Amino acid sequence: MNDILKAGSYLNYLNAMLMETQITDNVGHTYSLDDGVARMVSELIIIRNNGGLLALVGNGGSAAIVDHVHNDLGLSCGMCTLVFTNTPSLTAASNDFGYAAAYERQLACWSDYQGALLAISSSGASENILRAAKKARAIGMKIFTMTGFQQDNPLRKMGELNFYIKSDSYGIVELAHSCIAHCVTDTILMTSKNEKKI
Repeated sequence: MNDILKAGSYLNYLNAMLMETQITDNVGHTYSLDDGVARMVSELIIIRNNGGLLALVGNGGSAAIVDHVHNDLGLSCGMCTLVFTNTPSLTAASNDFGYAAAYERQLACWSDYQGALLAISSSGASENILRAAKKARAIGMKIFTMTGFQQDNPLRKMGELNFYIKSDSYGIVELAHSCIAHCVTDTILMTSKNEKKI
C-alpha cells in the first residue's frame, strides 16, 4: 500500500481490497462479491421471516461494527438480532468465566433459538470469537464470518459463508467489513420495501 498517508491513495486501496474480497463457503465454493452478498441477504431474510435470531460477535473495532449491524438489521430491517457487548453481561461473563469464554457463555443462553451467528474478526484468530463460533455450530446455528489478515485464518474455515479481506491493515479490513455490512443491510431494507409494494 503506497502513499498510505495520502487520502486518495488510502481510499483507492480500500476500494481495491473491497473489489478483491474473497468469498467462500464451507464446501469449497467461491463467490463473486455480488453473489456472496446476495446469498447472505437471502439467508438473513429467510432467518428473519422464520422468526430466527442473528447473534453477532466481535472485539474492539469489530465489536463496534457488530453493534452497528445489530442496530440496522433490528430497527430498520425488522430482524431479531442480539449482541453480547453490553457492559454488565460482558464484564460478568468475563469475570466469572474468563474473556475467552465470554461470548460462548452468553450465546449458550440462546441455544433454543434457530438462526445464525455473524462473527467479525480482523485476524480471524481471537479465541473468544472462535469459541463462540464453535458453540454456534454445536447448537445448530449457521455461521457467517468476516475476516482479514491471514488468508488461512481459523475463523474463515468455520463459516457457511466467509468474507475475507486481503489486507493486514486494521483500518482497511474494518472499513471493508463495514462497507459489506452496510451493503447487506441496505439490500435487505430495499428488498423489504419492494415486497411491501407488491
